[in-house]
Amino acid sequence: MHNIKKPELENHEEFIKKSPQERERYTESKIKEIIQLNTQIGINMKQIEENTYFHRNTISKHVKNTISKGEIYQYPPNSRNGLLFSNGNLLDPIFKDKIVLQNKFFDIYVISNRLGKFLYIQEKKEDIYHEIETKGGIIIPIDEIFSFKENFDTIIKKIKNKKIIR
Repeated sequence: MHNIKKPELENHEEFIKKSPQERERYTESKIKEIIQLNTQIGINMKQIEENTYFHRNTISKHVKNTISKGEIYQYPPNSRNGLLFSNGNLLDPIFKDKIVLQNKFFDIYVISNRLGKFLYIQEKKEDIYHEIETKGGIIIPIDEIFSFKENFDTIIKKIKNKKIIR
């Protein structure tokens, strides 16, 4: 087991004085911070619970919300003991590129962590205020990208055969 890097937390008495909305924002920001601090090795929800004063149900809710926004990912997915990694501010991607389509784009990364190397495709969109919004992403083990591409090509052929695209 490795040493968990922890963010500084305000004392619990100050935390409970906050409004419910402030507590929610604070909790989510600290959960994202502890995941970011440990993103090279990964951290699970139980470790977050053991190193903070947040309840496991609260942690689970914020982890699910943050995963749905594409800010973190869990490997293996949907597992209580799955390791959590940060998607944003990748510490050291091995490779980075971009695909631009109309008003959205996809950042393409090859990332490496203790579980191996992965292709990470993160969808982003520029809003009317020119702010970049992360929409979601997918992670594919690097040794499975050719199989993924073959399957994707098969899907494209099926779509063409149905005359949905040319």
